[in-house]
Amino acid sequence: MTPDDHKVPPTSLVQALAQQTKDRKVIRTQTIQAMMGAADTTPLLISNTVFLLARHPGIFARLRSEVAGITSKPMTLEDTKQSSLLRNIIRESLRLYPVFPTLARVALVDTVLPRGGGPDGSSPIFAPAGTRALSNFFTLHRDKFAFGTNVEEFDPDRWERISPDPFEYMAFGAGQRACLGRQKAMAEASVALIRITQRFKRITSRDERAWCGEQRMVCMNVNGCKVALVPE
Repeated sequence: MTPDDHKVPPTSLVQALAQQTKDRKVIRTQTIQAMMGAADTTPLLISNTVFLLARHPGIFARLRSEVAGITSKPMTLEDTKQSSLLRNIIRESLRLYPVFPTLARVALVDTVLPRGGGPDGSSPIFAPAGTRALSNFFTLHRDKFAFGTNVEEFDPDRWERISPDPFEYMAFGAGQRACLGRQKAMAEASVALIRITQRFKRITSRDERAWCGEQRMVCMNVNGCKVALVPE
C-alpha cells in the first residue's frame, strides 16, 4: 500500500488490516478468524438442537407449551428470552455439541499462569515463549464435577441445578476474547426454534445413527439432521 492509501477509509476488513500491518500472515489469520463466525455457526446450532429435540419428544412437547403464547410479529429480543426452557435447551445443545470445540493459543512471551499445576491444580504453571496451549471444549463440557454425572445425556433441566463458571462452559469462549456475536446467535437460534416449535406439533427422527462430529472450520454432524416435521 502507498502512503496515500492510509488516508482512505477502508471499505473491507482486508483493507483495514492492510492499513495496520504489512505482515501477510497476520492479515490472513485475522481474516480467517473473522470468517469463522460466519461459517454456518448459527445454522449448525439450530440443526444440532433440532437433532436432539427429534430424539426427545417429551422435551419438545414441553417447549411447545411454553412458547405457545409468544405471538409477536415481528418477534422482539425480549420475546426470545421468555422461555427459560428454550434457553436451557440451547445451552445444553452447545454443551454437548459445541460449534467450536477447540481453542488454541501460543505464549508470545514467557508467561506464568496463576493456577492449574500441581497435584490439586492450585499451583502456578510456567509457559515459556512459544508454548502452545489447546483447550478442548468437547471434553471440558463433560466434566462431571461441573455438569453432574449424566454428562452424555441431553438434559436441559440440569441448568436449573448447576451454575458453571465462565471457564467451565465455553460455548462462546470467555474473557476479553469471548465471541462478540453471542447475543445475536442466541437470538437468531431462539427465533428459528420458537417458530419451528409453534408450527409443527411433532419432530421425528429419520436417522437412528448417533451424532458424529467432523471438525473443519467448525464442527458439524457428518450424518446431517434427518427429521420429519409434522404440521398442525
